[in-house]
Amino acid sequence: MKRLLLAAIAGIAALSAASCPAWTLNIRDGSLKYEARELGNEIQYKVNGKLAGTARQLGDETVYRDAQGQHAGSVRKLGNEWVFKDKNGKAIGSAVFYGEELTYKDARGRHTGTARVFAGKTQYKNGRGLDIGSADTDKMPLRPIPLEDLMAGNNEPAACMTVIASVSLDAPGARAGLRAGDIIIGMAGSGKTLFDFPGGSCPQAHQSMAAQINKAKETEGSQLIIYRPAADEKSKVSGRILKTAPMPKGSRGFIYNTADNGPSFTRKDSLKYFGELKKLYESGSPEDAEIKVPDPAAFNKDTRDIPEAHQEFREVLVNGKAVTGWFWISDNTGRLMSPEDIRSRQERALKESQPKVLIKSYPGAKIFVSAVADSGEGDPALNSKFTYIGVTDMSGVFHYSGKEEYTLPLNAKCLAFSASVVDMDMNEVMQDPMITSLPANTQPAVRDAMIQQVITIRSAQRGIRPELKSGYVRIDADKKEYILK
Repeated sequence: MKRLLLAAIAGIAALSAASCPAWTLNIRDGSLKYEARELGNEIQYKVNGKLAGTARQLGDETVYRDAQGQHAGSVRKLGNEWVFKDKNGKAIGSAVFYGEELTYKDARGRHTGTARVFAGKTQYKNGRGLDIGSADTDKMPLRPIPLEDLMAGNNEPAACMTVIASVSLDAPGARAGLRAGDIIIGMAGSGKTLFDFPGGSCPQAHQSMAAQINKAKETEGSQLIIYRPAADEKSKVSGRILKTAPMPKGSRGFIYNTADNGPSFTRKDSLKYFGELKKLYESGSPEDAEIKVPDPAAFNKDTRDIPEAHQEFREVLVNGKAVTGWFWISDNTGRLMSPEDIRSRQERALKESQPKVLIKSYPGAKIFVSAVADSGEGDPALNSKFTYIGVTDMSGVFHYSGKEEYTLPLNAKCLAFSASVVDMDMNEVMQDPMITSLPANTQPAVRDAMIQQVITIRSAQRGIRPELKSGYVRIDADKKEYILK
């Protein structure tokens, strides 16, 4: 069971590490029913066969997104527990091992469930101790607490509306009067509106709206009909129906999402809000949208250098509020980058830029590194400030991930070694039948282990006691090779 527990802990830390075959998870707790499975480098969650959200590892954090790809929360290991946060960064729960059982708690520390590995599977129970499902793996995947909260509220009927989430302020859309938080009703003159899908699914409503918007891109002088909520509007329609200025062909520079909740309405009140919005739309003609674009020079740009990303001047919905400024955009996807995305990309770039060094020591020496201490004494294996990273081969060269060059971790201050040194003729050792009988394609690690075994046997036969040696070497920023002896 200890072996299984270690496998579970490693699986939780990796979360979306690939396996063959990929695992699946099924949870049934009251009205909440969903399944999860690994798919490439992410985990997908579905309810009744429809996508409910995803999870993906970004640096040391796993980020959850809803079915529309919007940030829904995260989980990160802090100390000996995993802390779950909602989309606004507020802690909503935790998971921690007590013995061989992973225990879930809410933000107030109240018991909400457990997970345990049994017979190659992970079994889950809720806060009342009732079985709620299992995963066909002993990796003990975490339950997606932020998505569970989201999915639990998606069982009642609701209305979907298309909301502008981001507007590039130097693009035609903004210059025609569009703003973040606007609800798109349809293209002027098309005869189709969002009201054609009062009880339809979000994907259907989104597909219909996307078709209109794409058609508008191909039409010179097209105009959009939108609803602009009043300031701080929440679940009660009190804004205005507007018509944008004519727009040229091509990209309009705005991003939109279709969902049953938005900055001006909640899922619970979406049907009522939808009805009020329809009534307002049918009550009169739209007004011309005011065109007022802020000066980009009045807003500070981020001075950091983020790899494979650039900044754009936009108005963006952040936690339900329209925020104007310079935002980071991914060069690869064109999507707005979250603080988690930016931090992860920075950390990855820092790691990749770290110095690569060659480390040599005695054959079979254990190598350690520290980002805390710049010196020490005694066996580094007994020094809590040092982390073990591997052993040297029988030539005394340290290999890491199959390479002789080792990338120093961030803020590395010191290298250390611990070795059992035996005064023995290595030429004689290499002529031992245990070594000469090894196949030519024997893996280096296996050959080294056999050589070490021969040395141990011969030294015991001759009464030779190994000499225990250890030492510490400070890391120099300009040094490319370290000899630890």
